[in-house]
Amino acid sequence: MFGCNEYIDLNRNGHIEENEFINKKDTFRLEEPIMLVGNFRGYTGDLNIQLKVSRVSDNHIFIQSNWAKETIRLGEGYWSRTEWNLSANDRTKFNDNDLLAADWSIDGSSVGKYYFTVKK
Repeated sequence: MFGCNEYIDLNRNGHIEENEFINKKDTFRLEEPIMLVGNFRGYTGDLNIQLKVSRVSDNHIFIQSNWAKETIRLGEGYWSRTEWNLSANDRTKFNDNDLLAADWSIDGSSVGKYYFTVKK
């Protein structure tokens, strides 16, 4: 699990590859795009992948979805990516240097977290 700014199919083969996620990092500014990415290996069949993004200090929930925005099955597992472009309303809810947790679950069981900071 990680965060980055965007995904580009660099070799145009239609397959997601880890090196095609651009500008991986753990700190973002409010005005830049945030893409949250989970890689779930070893799963088969239909999955119900959920994503919750919350502030660590007070558990304020910014995203809670019953499905990650885009999930793609590849051979031995799944890639899940969610683009989060903060609305003007979302931006007012941030403090300076908020630590957030992105928590992915499959069928209701947590499978991993990614911690990142959003700066004003």
